[in-house]
Amino acid sequence: MAKRGRPFTPGMSGNPKGRPKDDYSPTNQLKRWATPENLKKVVEALGSAAISGNMKAVELIFDRIDGILQPVLVDPQFDLDAVVRAMKAKYDDIRPGGSPVRDPE
Repeated sequence: MAKRGRPFTPGMSGNPKGRPKDDYSPTNQLKRWATPENLKKVVEALGSAAISGNMKAVELIFDRIDGILQPVLVDPQFDLDAVVRAMKAKYDDIRPGGSPVRDPE
């Protein structure tokens, strides 16, 4: 009958040499591939795809430039007229006499 329990003696690591120095993870492989020349080709290909109408490429470019837009949460109790009145009041406090542009009201 085989001995059961821990296969290693106490105080002895199960991997005494540690992780191999050359890590072949996908992230490290991608880092090795990502030379300035290769990255330039990727950016050019993405730009070409966006110009040809690929909306996913357009979205990716704008997300990288402006940041990903957060969703707008709409509350059914939201009173837009009250917000407009508050904005007009604040504007009148800052610039007495109101806007030089006439209101459409």
